[in-house]
Amino acid sequence: MTITSIFALCALGGYLLGSIPFGLVLTRLAGLGDIRKIGSGNIGATNVLRTGRKDLALLTVLLDASKAGIAAFVAASLAPAADYVFLGNMTQVNVIAGLIAGSAGVVGHNFPVWLKFKGGKGVVILSPTILGWSTTTVFKGVHTASCLGFFFTTLAFTVATISFSLAT
Repeated sequence: MTITSIFALCALGGYLLGSIPFGLVLTRLAGLGDIRKIGSGNIGATNVLRTGRKDLALLTVLLDASKAGIAAFVAASLAPAADYVFLGNMTQVNVIAGLIAGSAGVVGHNFPVWLKFKGGKGVVILSPTILGWSTTTVFKGVHTASCLGFFFTTLAFTVATISFSLAT
């Protein structure tokens, strides 16, 4: 199998895993109907919380947050650990495969083919990724404080991302 084929499969697998709309799936399985017909009309955990089911909202957060990480882990585990030059830097195929799969997972979450490319906002799925990249605690602290202060996750994530950008 060629390197290009490996990367294409990782992108496809990451996209498909990321495109699973867990908020919609969980609310339908719980008998609550289509989550897009209540509240903001979004499929995310905040809207799931509006159903009054905190357990489903928490499960939605956990599942959505783990999609890109699982895609990256599986791709990095299955791809060969051969040396590879990527953008002028020596690395390994499995590292790039993991990055491609994780990034494709975020794209799948935001633009799922199953929902006519109208998915989540990417806050929950991208937060663990940025937390993993962060070498400082600035982002973590500002994000937590913003969530507690604003009670509005999108604004908290925006404030934390700007703080992270300024701190690095």
